[in-house]
Amino acid sequence: MTKQIVLTGGSSGIGLELLKLLLENEHRIAVVARSRDRSDELQNNFRSNGLEVFIADLSVQAEVVHVARMIREKFGRVDILFNNAGVMLEKIIRSQQGNEMHYEVNTLSPYLLTLSLKSALMQSADPLVVNTATDGLHQIPNVNVGELLHPKSNQAPLGMYLYSKLSLALLMKHYSEELNRDRIRVINASPSGNKTKMSMGKGMPIWMKPLVTLFYKHPQHGATLLYSAAFGEEHLGKTQMYLQNNKVKEIRSSINDEQASDLLSGLKVDAAT
Repeated sequence: MTKQIVLTGGSSGIGLELLKLLLENEHRIAVVARSRDRSDELQNNFRSNGLEVFIADLSVQAEVVHVARMIREKFGRVDILFNNAGVMLEKIIRSQQGNEMHYEVNTLSPYLLTLSLKSALMQSADPLVVNTATDGLHQIPNVNVGELLHPKSNQAPLGMYLYSKLSLALLMKHYSEELNRDRIRVINASPSGNKTKMSMGKGMPIWMKPLVTLFYKHPQHGATLLYSAAFGEEHLGKTQMYLQNNKVKEIRSSINDEQASDLLSGLKVDAAT
């Protein structure tokens, strides 16, 4: 059955390989690209009636809300949202809203996009949100919300990356009752280690670079894991799962109402639903 799908981070790496899989299976895809150049490249490379490209900088909250409105108007119904876009930077920088960029793009942006597409997701018979997570989230005992909100200048970027990915999963779990009421399922899926611009970039610690070269796989591997999270029969009807290598792992950490409120304090716009 053809699904109507929104995919962020679909112009390179794992997202690009996932886009290929989705188009091969004849789904209708809305890809959110960061720039006109990336949009043009996608449209030139994939001359498919099933592909629509929308432009938005996901670090700018007003653009997140705007692109969601454009997708709602064009698609009407969204069956699956792949929150795949993410960053792992070499240093601490701030977004237009003044938030640390890992927190902005990896936590707030996908949360805001999910809320902004909620009315379209609710038009689906089985609405699903798949968040691209990372390995090891089940091994982190606690999330340090303060480090995300007020990082030190010498804060380790890898730590910010891990905390920001975990915080998204915890936020959606904290508000799972509301999402369940709207029948929206959530799966957090790790694509495992893949050789991408992110994993080969300056944000990756130097000691990790040899491991990436030796052991990380082609992005197609990660794309297959994300696709399986969404379409695998063993996951149908399930929600609030964390998958590592397509196996369910329990995230031990949690957040309370105050921490959830603190995490959402970085949102400066209202979601248009």
